[in-house]
Amino acid sequence: MLTLSFDFTVDPQSRPGHPWCEIQSQVDGKVFLSYDCGHAKIIIPSVLGEEVKTIKAWETQIETLRDIRDWIKDQMHDFTLEKHMPRDPRTLQARMTCRCEDDRHVSGSWQFGLNGVMILHFDSENGHWRVDHPGGRWMKEKWENDRAVTNFLKKVSMGDCRG
Repeated sequence: MLTLSFDFTVDPQSRPGHPWCEIQSQVDGKVFLSYDCGHAKIIIPSVLGEEVKTIKAWETQIETLRDIRDWIKDQMHDFTLEKHMPRDPRTLQARMTCRCEDDRHVSGSWQFGLNGVMILHFDSENGHWRVDHPGGRWMKEKWENDRAVTNFLKKVSMGDCRG
């Protein structure tokens, strides 16, 4: 079994010198790259990252990170306009996880959090949303009827494990 995950953190009010968005990619729990969304800069902190650079899937990973960055930008604009959001600085966290079993069966999911509290879960395999905290209701209502969001989340989580 192979497990791929992306952990991303978005802080629209980040301090100078700190990225507004950062994505960390892991295979089986081992970090193989970090991506500074604001500068479109990839950091390869390990030997595993160097190995990943040599395989064909590398270009797909770079493209996926850019797609996620662009999607995050679009969503953060909506979050700042959302009346249910707290007025204080807010940080969006998300974790995309996908697993490819030995028989090639793929499963994937997303978890979303605000200010460190996980509030919403999306099962990419069956397309179901689950609210884990009352603060996630408005996100669920916004996203569950948006086919573009659902398709994007499925494509990223289910497609990357097959790749």
